[in-house]
Amino acid sequence: MNIEELFNRQNILDISFFNFRNAITAAFYADRGLHILKVNNNFKDFFPILGNVSNAYFPDVLKQLGVDEV
Repeated sequence: MNIEELFNRQNILDISFFNFRNAITAAFYADRGLHILKVNNNFKDFFPILGNVSNAYFPDVLKQLGVDEV
């Protein structure tokens, strides 16, 4: 990987999320606007009803899971 590739936004996200891939718990990564960018496999296993949540608005995901709004 050269220096330009290292600072590519997608590569930064991939490197940052690397440790979450194998986490024991369900993990997700969202942008400042609460849109989900990545989830680990446990997230997919724990919440299969959600399907693909890429770019989903996290509060909407919580609603689908039956979490009450405060």
